[in-house]
Amino acid sequence: MRKLFQKRLLAFAVPVCLLAILLVFILETAESFRTVRRHLAMTAETLREELNNARYERQRVNDILAASLLSKAKIVATLLARDRSTLEKKNLLELLPLIGVDEICIADASGMLVAASRDKLIGFDMASSEQSRPFLAAIGDPEFELVQEVRARGIDGHPYKYAGVARKDEPGVVQVGARSETDETAEIANILLPLLKNRKIGNGGRILLLRDGVILASPRTDEIGHSLKELGCEKLGFLDLIRLGGRVYCSYESLWNGCELLLLADLYELLAWRNYSMILLAGGNLI
Repeated sequence: MRKLFQKRLLAFAVPVCLLAILLVFILETAESFRTVRRHLAMTAETLREELNNARYERQRVNDILAASLLSKAKIVATLLARDRSTLEKKNLLELLPLIGVDEICIADASGMLVAASRDKLIGFDMASSEQSRPFLAAIGDPEFELVQEVRARGIDGHPYKYAGVARKDEPGVVQVGARSETDETAEIANILLPLLKNRKIGNGGRILLLRDGVILASPRTDEIGHSLKELGCEKLGFLDLIRLGGRVYCSYESLWNGCELLLLADLYELLAWRNYSMILLAGGNLI
């Protein structure tokens, strides 16, 4: 009778123990994912705040540069109104270091560049480029003023920041330009790169800045300039999991200014505490 009771008790206890282990496994897994998602969300928010602060400072510098460029364009327009010889290349070249710009361009009433600090610019039709076309409004508006953000200029694709005003001597356009090495997206990458290097997600995780799937900033410099596809990244289709470099990650994405912030937490590291808990629980039940 006693043996029968023990057998029935064992038959009941084993499924209950297995069910308890399964329940703990599910709960611990869910809690691990909740914890890492909270951590990734907080990290993303901190990075966003730091980026916004850096972009605010950048905008202040940008505003100062814009006002400075505009005043320099007005200086050139005033000099030209007083002395037509300002159109001569040697005089324009002398002006460049004096007013602190990289380019000076002057267009006539047809929008054609008739004078410039570089010979290759002369004869360029401002109407032929999306970048230069907005400045044509100066031909019919004596009060016209415009400062563009850094853009690839139409004649050669080099990144420049241009300011333009109307000519004072006759209808036309006066432009001054400052060469820039980077556009806004590249500047964001430069701002974020030191932040990404100083932010760690455990031992195996990291943070990437992407645009159109291409990595703009990463703690691993060999990844920069490559697409996620080139690195063999694949989405697993559930629980925000992706496989990258042979390891599986839980990811959190945040978008601003056309960029993606991809935060990666190593799944094996993420589930380490759960695995440890399960070993303890299984060992306890066996004892």
